[in-house]
Amino acid sequence: MWQLFNLALKQGPWLIVATGSVSMLIALLEGVGLGLILPIVEGISTPEAVDPVHDLSHLVFNLTTWLGLPFSTTVLVLIGLVLFGLQSLLIFTKSMMILYLRTRVEVAVRADLFASFFATRVAYFDNQRLGRLSNAVVIEASRTGAALVHVMEAAVTAILVAGYFVVAILISWKLALLALAIISAGGIATRQTSALRRRGSKITIANANLESIAVEHLSAIREVNALGLKSHANQLFSEAASRAGQESYGAERLVATFRFGYEIGAVVVTAALLGIGFFILDVETGATVAFFVLLFRLAPRIVLLQNLLYKFVSAHPGYQEIRQLTEESMRQVLPNQAAGTLAEFQEQIEIRNVSFSYDGQTNALDGINLVIPRGATVGIVGASGAGKSTLLDLLLRLADPNEGAILVDGVDLRNIDVRSWRSLIGFVGQETFLFHDSIQQNLELSNPNTGPLTIESAVKRAGADELIDSLPAGYSTVVGERGAMLSGGQRQRLSLARALARDPCILLLDEATSDLDSKSQALIQQSIREMHGQHTVIIVAHRLSMVRGADLIVALDAGKVAERGTHDDLLRLGGIYARLHAKESRSS
Repeated sequence: MWQLFNLALKQGPWLIVATGSVSMLIALLEGVGLGLILPIVEGISTPEAVDPVHDLSHLVFNLTTWLGLPFSTTVLVLIGLVLFGLQSLLIFTKSMMILYLRTRVEVAVRADLFASFFATRVAYFDNQRLGRLSNAVVIEASRTGAALVHVMEAAVTAILVAGYFVVAILISWKLALLALAIISAGGIATRQTSALRRRGSKITIANANLESIAVEHLSAIREVNALGLKSHANQLFSEAASRAGQESYGAERLVATFRFGYEIGAVVVTAALLGIGFFILDVETGATVAFFVLLFRLAPRIVLLQNLLYKFVSAHPGYQEIRQLTEESMRQVLPNQAAGTLAEFQEQIEIRNVSFSYDGQTNALDGINLVIPRGATVGIVGASGAGKSTLLDLLLRLADPNEGAILVDGVDLRNIDVRSWRSLIGFVGQETFLFHDSIQQNLELSNPNTGPLTIESAVKRAGADELIDSLPAGYSTVVGERGAMLSGGQRQRLSLARALARDPCILLLDEATSDLDSKSQALIQQSIREMHGQHTVIIVAHRLSMVRGADLIVALDAGKVAERGTHDDLLRLGGIYARLHAKESRSS
């Protein structure tokens, strides 16, 4: 509960103060309004000239006299109506402030969690279900906001209840103490939060599972249909949706059951207190009637307070899930991402005795030593699992070496500001990704300051100009989710154009031409030749034709550098590269 309050304080301390102040004013008006009941009851028989009998009536009499108002039933009723209207306005104001604070908290929680994902090592996501992460950002953040509303409304209601008891003491301290004892005993006896807490945790798990199934199957909808898995997918989703619904229904049913019990208990307590006051404690009739009206107003507030606390307990696991994910991801954050040294690349990149392991046991890279001069074209080849893409991940600083270092002009990459370093790099990965936007917007994403001439040049160098010209909407064509409206080769050409549009100092290509036809590949090879000396190009490729003209070709095997040299050198060596070349020649 205090964690949520601290979270709210960070987002709007003035809102917390204002909400508390308005709540106190609401409680004060509620107390004054209740205080009017007793003199009104006493003045029913003589409405124009009320004779105050009870101490509370004398207090009201002194207040109205001080204000210069006549002490009559009509005036008291009018005052009560004015107070009721003002109180309603303040209640509306209080509700709007709490809802606004909820919105700010939800936005902040979502933004912080989302940002923490992008600050962590990419390897962290290998063992995470995407649905769990998206569920936390969307659903659990909303439940966090709901928990905040419940706890704040509970605090406001508690202030009102305290005000009721102050007035109750003024009417009859004996009945007030008796009521407090009975209600407290009932609250302790029925405090069943453990079941709701367990149910709330199950809701979080069920929501994450439902989201995971939805994201997983919708992102692979072509494969699901092609493999005849539609019925299987529908069954999985229906079962997950049913479980999520059952858990939510179970939590609401528990809350409703507890509320029903409190409402019945409130009726019994009210009747018992009135009987005790009238027949045992000999409380005067006016005070008894006033106390009855007070209990009539108090009972729903107590029921609401308990109901809000139960709802808070049910929703709070959503916030716990967000905290857990944030802490998990932040433990995986790469150090020194905003180091003071800005990236400069004038001479060379040196990979010095670099080893890297994903699981801490088996090395994906083992003792790699490599020097890449500025302006050189370097090809990285090898069988699947040799460590080619891992090496590019380290160059992008998506991960850090377990041993050794990557030096840029003699400076450890770990001591270079990550954002400035990546601003020098154009990257095209194995899985080409385009956003659900126009081609123009996708090309401008890599560099918002890119001019139209630079984009046109990048498109031409990537062999994507004919593609764009063939589309009815040209650059305004929306490519669909992940570029679904385009073929694999078209996506690769546009991804390459996007990388070239930022005019990178270093171009990293990870199987970036695997889906291209021979004509498109020839165009890109020509572009790479034209970049020689101007851009540093590092190419990971299965197609050896892509690296044939490279200044240096490195063959990796089981995470180690097995061979290095030019195309001709490696063919004469007759090792891994020569075997890969022979295999490619036979299959072509």
